[in-house]
Amino acid sequence: MIPETGPLDQKITTVVGGGPMGLAVASLIARNVRTVYLWVPDARTYKKWKSERYLQVGEYSFNVPFNVEIITGYDHFKEGSHFLFLTIPSRQYEEVVENILYHLDRSLPHFAANITKGFLSSFSRRKHGCYLFHQLLYSLREQHHLNLSVALVTGPSLLYDIIHNNYVFFVVASDDPSMTQPIVDRLNGEQVYWSATDDIIGAEVGGIMKNPLAILGGMVEALPHVTSSLLGELMAAGFTEMKKLNAALGGREETILGRSGLADLAATYFSPQGRNRSYGRSFTEKLISGELSPNLIDQIQLFLVPSLFIEREVLSSKNLAEGGLAITPIIEIATEFNIDVPLNRVLYDIFLRRKSPEDIITLLTGKTERRNRIPVVKKKGRVELIASGRMISDHLRERILHRITLTRGMQARIKKQSGHIISSLEKRRAKALHKKQRNDAKNFGRELMLWKELAECREEEELQYIEQLVRFYADSIADYYVPAARTMLMRFVSPFRWILGGFRRGSVGPIVNGRIREIRKLVDNYPVFYVPTHRTHIDSVELVYGLFFKGFPLPRFAAASILMSNPIWGAFLKSMGAYAVDRENTRNILYLEVLTQYTTMMLESGIPALAYPEGTRSRTGEFQSIKTGLLSTAIDAFRESGHEIIILPISISHQWIPEDEVFNNQANDTGFWTYVFRRRRTYMDLGEPIRVSDFADKEEPTHEIASLILKNWKQAYRLQPHFIVARILDDHPGMIDRDELLAKIEAFLASYTGTVQETRPEKVLKIGLKLLKKRDLIAETRKGFEILNPSLVEYYGNFVPIGKDPKPEDPEE
Repeated sequence: MIPETGPLDQKITTVVGGGPMGLAVASLIARNVRTVYLWVPDARTYKKWKSERYLQVGEYSFNVPFNVEIITGYDHFKEGSHFLFLTIPSRQYEEVVENILYHLDRSLPHFAANITKGFLSSFSRRKHGCYLFHQLLYSLREQHHLNLSVALVTGPSLLYDIIHNNYVFFVVASDDPSMTQPIVDRLNGEQVYWSATDDIIGAEVGGIMKNPLAILGGMVEALPHVTSSLLGELMAAGFTEMKKLNAALGGREETILGRSGLADLAATYFSPQGRNRSYGRSFTEKLISGELSPNLIDQIQLFLVPSLFIEREVLSSKNLAEGGLAITPIIEIATEFNIDVPLNRVLYDIFLRRKSPEDIITLLTGKTERRNRIPVVKKKGRVELIASGRMISDHLRERILHRITLTRGMQARIKKQSGHIISSLEKRRAKALHKKQRNDAKNFGRELMLWKELAECREEEELQYIEQLVRFYADSIADYYVPAARTMLMRFVSPFRWILGGFRRGSVGPIVNGRIREIRKLVDNYPVFYVPTHRTHIDSVELVYGLFFKGFPLPRFAAASILMSNPIWGAFLKSMGAYAVDRENTRNILYLEVLTQYTTMMLESGIPALAYPEGTRSRTGEFQSIKTGLLSTAIDAFRESGHEIIILPISISHQWIPEDEVFNNQANDTGFWTYVFRRRRTYMDLGEPIRVSDFADKEEPTHEIASLILKNWKQAYRLQPHFIVARILDDHPGMIDRDELLAKIEAFLASYTGTVQETRPEKVLKIGLKLLKKRDLIAETRKGFEILNPSLVEYYGNFVPIGKDPKPEDPEE
């Protein structure tokens, strides 16, 4: 029976959520309100549910009341005064709520009742400076200048009992007393009972932390000799951990001891219908049967992105167990507050296959049970060094979509760019077809189609098409590194480099200097971000050979997407560890976000990374301004993962730069054989490692790191004799004789505090003149030295780092 129109209908009552809890709450409210809107976040669910009144969701069946109208799209929230019941799964909460509140009318009062409870992600905790879902509503209320009252609905009210009209007990928690009665009136039922509190923190912490404890109870319940006695001991120990975290976050103890804490925990913990308890029991049973034994890809993902591994397993279950999604933030927050939560940590380790369910019993009893022990996965070797970018692509997509939805206006900015991008892609596709670059034309065509679909879609469909673009970009960028391919190629090419180098020291790889042994130990323990100087295209080759022969972990490296045009050559480069960078697409904010997060996640995952902070090759020979946007990836990776990251400055000093004539407008391009034959002795000097943790809390961390990198480069960059001679001759363009030149070399070496190849003035003079004459850059006459090629002499003289340092450059907005 549909109720008559009454006072409750003065507000637009909307249940937000596309799962069984949303349907159950909407059905309950439909008894008391004439029209209830059930808003679902995705178009696919909307289309399926809109056409049916009988729905099967998981193990639950629903006859949807006729006064429940299923809707989607954010336009619903633009007009009128809304009363929202938020029941969406915790993994979707932040992005959906951010978008809903953005669309609400600022001139009208609104009400939001959280039925979903949860800890915020690490990204949102930093962004909003809070920990709980209801606190996010406070932050967004202030940000959007909303007249919004906030409440939390919790207590022993299992989904099973709501659906089957059994007794349920709710607590309305709010700092606004006027919120209680409107919620009670809407959720009124024959078997529904109520109480109220103003301790919203305690109520939410209890509602969150009960779920992981229920999973623990289900896990041990499936083990031999476990009955109510041990389950009671486990619940008491888990309840102690709940009280500790509640106190740290500012909740009151009496709240945790009451209906929204202890009573809610007991109901979830002991109920055979509880989703979390059932998930825990099923998990142990599957472990015992071997169904959950991780394959190689799972083991690599366990190491690289453990939170994604846990989430993927939880979401694959028939009914969502929120405790599995809550465990990662619980561990992060407990670590932040230095709180001991051993049972929650054991659960986290069990999910990651580091520990077994028997370890729960060991923790409670102090006795190790070795009989029929369930095996766990142990990390072997350096997993991060064999992992490819493809293995983090799923997590990459999730993160980018999360950032887009939580960054106000970004979704609109992406769509606004579609017209310009479509025009550019049409031109690039036509050019590729003209040049018969079929693979490029195909890829441009696919990208073009996705952008056109985004440009033409409705607002509620935008995220769906953005997700497809993110997937496209992630797949096009990601490497699929095969260590054996890189090692095989390097060993195959080495003899040829030895021959072409004249069998001299430094022929195969650069001569490496610095505190090699100490730095190698450091980068063996922490992710490393190599930041070398950049003078020539062959810098990457020299760097990789230098690291390889000194036993350093080899990095993934960027390669221009044009090199990937040939599918075979592209596949080979990607198997070598190259990830593709489309330099013509860097004004595309979505593409740039994917590329930036890809590099960030490699560092988070422990995969060594390489970037040239100067951005491009120096065409003048001088150090260029450091682009701080590249350094921000290291800061972001540290803040996201909490793990130390090492930035290692490296100075690469080539005797000759193959592209020097092109840089000085004396040639149109650099041929392959120029790269081969102009390569001579190269030095690679390691600077002092920079720990990102020392700068993460600074006001401008990237600027400080950039200054330190530049200082390292200038100190470690090895000046070869002809650089010094070229600098002196360029500074004194008039004729000077040998004696004057030698005297100036002596004076330079006496005052210079950086690194030089040769410290004896006579040797510097002899070697420097010999090299410059050999390239016909200078000539010696009876009157002194004549500069034959002023541009190249100035170019190599600029390798001497004297003068004012260039300032760091922030990325363009």
